[in-house]
Amino acid sequence: MKKYTDFRSEQIHINEIGPVGATIMAVSGLIGGAFALKKGLDKFKGYRENRADKKARKKNGFDMKVKVLNPETGKEEEQEFYVDPKKGNKDLEKLTGGKFPERTLTGGIKAPTDDDLDKMEKQANRSAKRKNSEVKRKIATGKITDDDLTADQQAQLATKRAEKEKPPEDSSDSGQDSSEPESDKDERPRDKEGNLTDKKDAQDEFEKSGFKRAPDGWTKDPDNKKEVITKAEAEKKKQSTQGKVTGKDTSAADKLLRRNSRLLKFGEFIQEDVVSDLKKISKSKKDMEIKLGDGSEIPIDPMTADIFVKYIEGLKSSEQKRVINQIQRTERGFMKVLGKAHGE
Repeated sequence: MKKYTDFRSEQIHINEIGPVGATIMAVSGLIGGAFALKKGLDKFKGYRENRADKKARKKNGFDMKVKVLNPETGKEEEQEFYVDPKKGNKDLEKLTGGKFPERTLTGGIKAPTDDDLDKMEKQANRSAKRKNSEVKRKIATGKITDDDLTADQQAQLATKRAEKEKPPEDSSDSGQDSSEPESDKDERPRDKEGNLTDKKDAQDEFEKSGFKRAPDGWTKDPDNKKEVITKAEAEKKKQSTQGKVTGKDTSAADKLLRRNSRLLKFGEFIQEDVVSDLKKISKSKKDMEIKLGDGSEIPIDPMTADIFVKYIEGLKSSEQKRVINQIQRTERGFMKVLGKAHGE
């Protein structure tokens, strides 16, 4: 059975050159010309995919990963900044000295391709490194202000200061029964990573920070900025908003509802478990299709799905999330990951 990359390459190649071009190549036997033509078509394909990436990011925004100093621990930690397609991200601008996210001449947010985004993240990290050194120095000298810090850094610094100002425990009653439970001991339920598991406890911590910083393992509810939800719930909400049909024309929505049951929306994969869904395809005996966030439809055969599953399961948990986000957005991102999975 052909791999998906072979199927897709042949299909696009034949569609682009047409029957006349194929006949001329067969008759003339100009192999070098065929390679040159394919190279030109590959460039056009890359241009078209880049344009699709930029269009999707211009509409939905995008994420940038930048290392930020955590004042509470004194270490740099990688953090994702969501860049709104209209508002940008003030914390990211503060961290990079206003260089990122990049803007157009009219002041709008510049939508990058995948390659542009990689370059932007590298440049943003260089700017952030200088800013992190400056923040660390100001904290040490006591000259730090809120204008120097992102919202998360302000909350982290406040936590660190509160811990320093906490009065030492009174040891004068050391003769008392040590078996008596301490009234200030934190006995709230937590998971194995130390994160709060009860929503009420997490909400209380969120309110104590003035609705600025959600506890570890939790995040702000995008629909209500004064409530917290788990990161898993936030991811589901984010995915559910992608690919929605809006506007007065309901025909597109009707078509989506009446689509053949063999068509699987990739957004539904992410809401549940992309690995288990790919496993279902790998065990089936017929090809199925996946619809990506940019509207492109990808045919998947059982063999390709099986390769995908093994590749994703072989990644670290933190890397799995990044790869899943990459393959669900655009055809180009999907093809990149598929190429890695095949070892090309």
